[in-house]
Amino acid sequence: MSELKLKLIKQQNLFARSISQSTKATTASFKIAHLLAKKIKPFVEGEIIKEAMLLHAETLFDDHKSKNEIVTAINGIQLSARTVTRRIEMMATDIESQLNTDIQKSVFFSLQVDESTDVSDTSQLCIYYYYKDGFRRFDC
Repeated sequence: MSELKLKLIKQQNLFARSISQSTKATTASFKIAHLLAKKIKPFVEGEIIKEAMLLHAETLFDDHKSKNEIVTAINGIQLSARTVTRRIEMMATDIESQLNTDIQKSVFFSLQVDESTDVSDTSQLCIYYYYKDGFRRFDC
């Protein structure tokens, strides 16, 4: 009976570790998508970043005992152009939802929109909003 319990515990631990690794890979994918959006880079560069991470891992962890686990973890990060697009769309939807919630909760708010063109003839849009409770955000 105790042998069966031990096997069950091992299986549960393996499953929990797998879920944890998947969550970490998804988090990394969101962080890299955010970086690409913030730096105004093409979404296909996510694949280049993943390839660079794999090259770094192969070189830096060549003699490390966990090299295979590290490479497997990097391979688990989804960074295709479609995935990066979906991640950025999800973040934009979440930000919009947070903004709507904040505005609905506040009694008073002010909104300022500033559009300008930089030296490379690229339009820039900055939005400032201020709430009665002193909560302030700046998005560009």
